[in-house]
Amino acid sequence: MTTLLGIDIGTTSIKAALFAVDAPGVPLAVASRASPTRMPAPGQSETDPLAVRAAIADCVRELTGGGRGAEVGAVGVSGTACGAWLLRDGLPVRPAILWNDGRAAAITDRWREDGRMAAIFDISGNAPFPGYTLPVLRWLAEHEPDNLSRATHLVCCKDFVRGWLTGTWTTEESDASYAPFDIVARDWSASLFDLTETKASAHLLPRLSPPDRTDPLLAAVADDLGLRPGIAVAMGATDIVAGCVGGGAVAAGHAVTILGTSANSSIVTDRPEFEPRGIGIMAAAPLGRWVRTMVNTSGSMTLDWAAGLFTGGDVGALFTRAALAQDQDIPVLLPYLADAGVISPFVDARARGAFVGLRVGHDAAAMCRAVVDGLAFAVADCYRAMPGMVSRITAVGGAARSDLLLQTIADATGAQVLRPKGEEFGARGVALLAALHSGLMTAGAFEQRAADLELARQFLPGPRAADVAARFARYRDCVRDTRSTGRLW
Repeated sequence: MTTLLGIDIGTTSIKAALFAVDAPGVPLAVASRASPTRMPAPGQSETDPLAVRAAIADCVRELTGGGRGAEVGAVGVSGTACGAWLLRDGLPVRPAILWNDGRAAAITDRWREDGRMAAIFDISGNAPFPGYTLPVLRWLAEHEPDNLSRATHLVCCKDFVRGWLTGTWTTEESDASYAPFDIVARDWSASLFDLTETKASAHLLPRLSPPDRTDPLLAAVADDLGLRPGIAVAMGATDIVAGCVGGGAVAAGHAVTILGTSANSSIVTDRPEFEPRGIGIMAAAPLGRWVRTMVNTSGSMTLDWAAGLFTGGDVGALFTRAALAQDQDIPVLLPYLADAGVISPFVDARARGAFVGLRVGHDAAAMCRAVVDGLAFAVADCYRAMPGMVSRITAVGGAARSDLLLQTIADATGAQVLRPKGEEFGARGVALLAALHSGLMTAGAFEQRAADLELARQFLPGPRAADVAARFARYRDCVRDTRSTGRLW
């Protein structure tokens, strides 16, 4: 049986999964390790690229034991976007700066005030946040010019991993979309380098390769990982695009919410969609399509944070306790907890979270329910900002295991929310792309098998939808009021 290896590097965890070419719905095997993410100072988020590489190797070796590596026909890699992985001859110059880093907030503030933010969006379809590659690159030029001068490459996460696997330092259009990229032309943008005063570092960005390129797995790496040398390593995709493909969204109009460290709500389009202007992000996607995304930068990190406060770190217990709360008396959580601030459904690099409407009678159950509401309402608020109505949403990611969270999203959006069977949808997405681009799967089979997901459960607006809608309206009032007064930013 020929299998596909998908590798997905997240902010919280690193996963590798094996899928059968002929039936790539549910993974045959999964291995995971904690991501070596660290916060060296308030507002900063980094990782050690070599520790990431070691964790991936551990995952793959776990999967390829017992001779299973001989069955792998192609490899795909996905990883977190943005930030900056500065390399010299394939090795890190400094720890990688991640997407949720906040050190460049003053730069994005400056760009917003002088009008450059709007100009960047008009070219790229992306509203820059502090961890977006362009402001990070400008921050490095201002604060660490020596590191920039030492570097030979600036790549994103998955391209660092792919370089280790193949010895080639290149990227493809989905990851490039979140760098200095012209989203209409689907190519690097010289205008954005000029606009952001980063032209001196343009030579660091990797060559932009066609998305269907593959390169052979290096023999030394293959031997270490228990794989066959020379098998195809595909170009892969950035995490959001990979999650959409893995969640079955390859045709225009499909909507997917990825409930990972951040909560990303996306719609696949057949043309660049800039509305609403100045908000959210956009990426080039497979088959000549695009993915328009609204991002709540605080996704499951909101749940982890709250579980640490209320349930001893047990997220499952948080959901259990939240289900005990009375619907009529729930405080509001504005879940803007990430150092990267907010880019959807509004942009503010310095946005911070808050509980609103607390009183002495609120117990732990009410607080836990406010946390679940806050995450669900942030997702619903993002869909509300998108043009047109969304009637069906596929939900994937670790937090999608919660019935309470998905029911709340259905009640708040009025949409049908689907939870497919399976797991590791980002790894599934790049595994499918690897099959397509290595010739193991035709384009027609790719589209069919991507969408061929068995349904685990569906959630429709239920009998408590009116109560949830009232709480969602109160949530939106709190967002509006705090933004207008500036009390929380």
